[in-house]
Amino acid sequence: MFNLARGAIPAALTAAALAFAPSLLAADGLNLLVMGQDADLDSVERHSPIFDRVLQAIAGELRARGFEVYDETATTMDFYDQSRVRRSDAELISLARTVQIVPIDAVTAFEIHATTVPSVYDGLTDLRLRITGRVVNVVTGLTLGGYEVSYRPGELPSLPLRCHRDCQIAFVGDQAAVIARDVGAALAAQLAQLSAPTQAGAGPDPEAGAICDGTPSAFTLTFTGFTPEEMSRIGSFLTLFKGYAQHRPLGNDGNRSEVWYETCADAARLEANLRAVFEQTGMDVWLEADEHEFAAARIGTE
Repeated sequence: MFNLARGAIPAALTAAALAFAPSLLAADGLNLLVMGQDADLDSVERHSPIFDRVLQAIAGELRARGFEVYDETATTMDFYDQSRVRRSDAELISLARTVQIVPIDAVTAFEIHATTVPSVYDGLTDLRLRITGRVVNVVTGLTLGGYEVSYRPGELPSLPLRCHRDCQIAFVGDQAAVIARDVGAALAAQLAQLSAPTQAGAGPDPEAGAICDGTPSAFTLTFTGFTPEEMSRIGSFLTLFKGYAQHRPLGNDGNRSEVWYETCADAARLEANLRAVFEQTGMDVWLEADEHEFAAARIGTE
C-alpha cells in the first residue's frame, strides 16, 4: 500500500463553526498567512509537490474571495531558513509574529493526510484524503476555530492502472485544486464573519473623499511621547488624508505607539499631511521621514 499520510476519518465535508474574537478585527480586513503544519511524520511534508499545490490553491481561493493572503517565503526569506520541514504549530505562530513588513492577523495552519487503499472493485486503487487545520490569532495565540475536509475511498476518482509512486504523487497533486476549493470555501465562509462591517470610525470618512482608488503603499508611523488623548486626535486625522486605504495599531508600550498605515499617496504627501496635523493641533513635534517610515517625537512634554 502506498502511504503518503495517515488514514483519514470517514467524513465527507465538515466545517467547524468559528466563534471569532472581536480583537482580531483590524481597521480594514485581515492579513493572512496560509502555512502548512507537517510535524506529524505521517503527514505530507512541506515543499513536496502535493503540499505546494494544495497551499497555493488554498491561498488562491482566499485571495479570490477578497482576503489579503501573504506569501510565507516572501515575508520571511530574509531571516528564516526556508528549507525547514516538520514544523509544529508553535513554530508557525512564532514565525508569523516575527514578520515585520506587514502585520499578520491570523495563521491558517493546515495538515494533509493521504493514503491509497484497495478498491471494492478488483484491480482498482482508491484514494483517501483528509486536510485538517485551525485558525489562530497571531497576537493573542487564541485558537479561533478549525475545519476539516475529508474524502473517503470512492469519493475521488480511482488511481490509474499500474500507477506507482511517482504516478500516485502526481495524481494526488492533480486533486489539489478540488481539495483546496473545498477548504478555501469553508475557510472563507468562516472568515467572512470577521470582514463584515468594521467598527464605527475605523475606516475613512466617505464625506472626505479620502478613499484609495489605486494600489496602496505601506508605511510605519511611530509616535513617541504623545498622551492617549493626543494619539486619539491624531488617529482621527489619519483616516481623512487623501489616498487613505487602511491603518491598524502595531503596538503601544505607554510612551511609544506604532501604526501600520496604507495609502495611495506618496511619502512626500504623507509627510506634508502629518506636519499639517501637528501644526493644526498645536503640537510641538520633531518628525523624521524615511522611505517607508515616519518617526514623530513630542517635544516639551516633560
